[in-house]
Amino acid sequence: MYEGIRTYDNGRKEEQKKALKDVVAGMPKYQAMVKNGYAKATARNPEKLMESKGAQQWLMEHYPDELLAQVGLDGLKANKIHGTC
Repeated sequence: MYEGIRTYDNGRKEEQKKALKDVVAGMPKYQAMVKNGYAKATARNPEKLMESKGAQQWLMEHYPDELLAQVGLDGLKANKIHGTC
């Protein structure tokens, strides 16, 4: 489906991966992008990161549909709120 992670001419591949990891960990997209070397002007448009082919490839590799489906199913089967007795 994808031909692999594309590297921009300015070598953003590593910054992109690090920013995606921070976003998945819960950091706001703008903050993750700035932290990982993106210009503030670019970070104001986080869709450029999230909708890029490289980001989509990384997400598919680390969060395949089967995993997301299992997490959703586990959530539906839950009988208590996390952190409660």
